[in-house]
Amino acid sequence: MPSSPFFSFTLSLCFLISTHLSAAAADTCGRSCRLGSPTVRFPFALTAGRTHNNSSIPNTRCGFPGFGLSCDGSGQTVIALRSSGEFIVQYIEYHSQVVYIRDPGDCLPRRYLDSFSLEGTPFVPEATGIFTFLNCSGAPTGPGSGSPSAFVPGSRRVGCLSGEAFTVRAMRTSAFRGLNLSAEAPSCRVISTAVRIPVTWPRWSDADTRLIWSLPDCLPCEEDGKNCGFRDETGLEIGCSDPGEKSQGISRRARYGLVLGVGIPGLICTIGLGCFICTKLESRGRDRFHSAADLAAAAAMGPQPASVVLSGLDEPTIESYPKTLLGASRRLPKPSDNTCPICLSEYQPKETLRTIPECNHYYHAECIDEWLKMNATCPLCRNTPESSAASTPSPSLSSTSSSLLSTP
Repeated sequence: MPSSPFFSFTLSLCFLISTHLSAAAADTCGRSCRLGSPTVRFPFALTAGRTHNNSSIPNTRCGFPGFGLSCDGSGQTVIALRSSGEFIVQYIEYHSQVVYIRDPGDCLPRRYLDSFSLEGTPFVPEATGIFTFLNCSGAPTGPGSGSPSAFVPGSRRVGCLSGEAFTVRAMRTSAFRGLNLSAEAPSCRVISTAVRIPVTWPRWSDADTRLIWSLPDCLPCEEDGKNCGFRDETGLEIGCSDPGEKSQGISRRARYGLVLGVGIPGLICTIGLGCFICTKLESRGRDRFHSAADLAAAAAMGPQPASVVLSGLDEPTIESYPKTLLGASRRLPKPSDNTCPICLSEYQPKETLRTIPECNHYYHAECIDEWLKMNATCPLCRNTPESSAASTPSPSLSSTSSSLLSTP
């Protein structure tokens, strides 16, 4: 086709121009370490590493002091807390000024025992508590493990710190003070009774935690849908600006570079694409009127994204799922699965469990019932049981089932 060389030349020209002119915007603020990673904007700023488009991190007034982030070798967003080391940033809620962090080794309790501190940072814990950690020797603990002496009332197992021959448990220090350790848990010894943890009890996670900040206060800007940033090129006074105005320390040179690097290549590509379409239509012998009509029809017709609404289950379907009442021995089909994945509390005697067919994952009945009213899938494997697929508008999902026998 005679128009193909011209079209290829136009695309090549667009690529070359955008590559050279984008250097003019090199001092803009990086937005993320990689595709899918947390969006980085004021008061945070990327200060080291490379962004997802492989460009160097700029050295500009993009963020507030103490909010520097970096990109590691695998493209994860990293925050360095002065007294506690580096953590992975999972998510940032700018509208509520909350940042979610996790330990690179997925064991925050180990970091807590190593004197976790937020001193010298702009962050404070969302909640805090004083906890006692115990090392209980013998077989791994839990209902049905055959080691009832290792079970400590009011405590929870810390899986990432436990081993094959011992189990680490944590409980509130206020509850530990009323515990007769030698009588109720003779196989346990105290690791520490004054571990300050930035979590609530019992809904805590071994993997991540939430930190909040109050200064700088960007909430008024977020509520108005505006950008938060420095008012001028010097000083630390912040203010709000419209999305189209200068924000986050982007200089005038950077704005000009963005216009040149994006606008001109875009214009050239648009012209080239238009010429290619016109040449292609003319080669088919269509007149100008029909060409314009076909082009408008082609632009108007496009695949519409299909929306899939996933609803919950009705009461009869939920009640048809098997229920199990735990006895005094608290024996479970899988001793290692002794914690409800929804509320994160350990299963106790006389509690009722409900099992989801097909995958056989089990939960507290009251926890999974609330979940199934809004979602037709298993919280762990996201599989939809065949028995409920027909009663919901949910799409069928293939799953790999695991066997589970419910034992009272």
